[in-house]
Amino acid sequence: MDTDLVLLAASDAHEADRIADALIGTGAFAFIFARDATSAMSYAMTTEPSLVIVALDGPDGPRLARDLRAAKPERDTRVVLVIDRREFPGARDAGANALVLRPAAAVLVAVEALETLRRDERRSLQSGDRRQAFRGGRRATDINLG
Repeated sequence: MDTDLVLLAASDAHEADRIADALIGTGAFAFIFARDATSAMSYAMTTEPSLVIVALDGPDGPRLARDLRAAKPERDTRVVLVIDRREFPGARDAGANALVLRPAAAVLVAVEALETLRRDERRSLQSGDRRQAFRGGRRATDINLG
């Protein structure tokens, strides 16, 4: 049985416990808990977590997700960001693999975390978006025949 290492960064210890309890029932996970962005970043750099769940209050959550992506972009660490609605505009460019809006049940966060771990990511920050690459000549529908 393969165990995934999960870094859970949450300001509220009760919320972190509820998310961990919901995830424990679904598989084999080992957890590292962090209460702020600084310690979460330190743990992420010294360990290789498979998943980082960021449930920090205010702009610290999106900032941590951005910093995680910028620190080591070649890593295959997945990030789930749990945010308030008012933080949504700042979270759009955070580089998270999934966003969960508060108020959210711990089970919903766990389901989103499992889905994020299990799915194959087709895009990454290291490679260019294939939709923007040159794909050859013009299509017949692009040519004005009239």
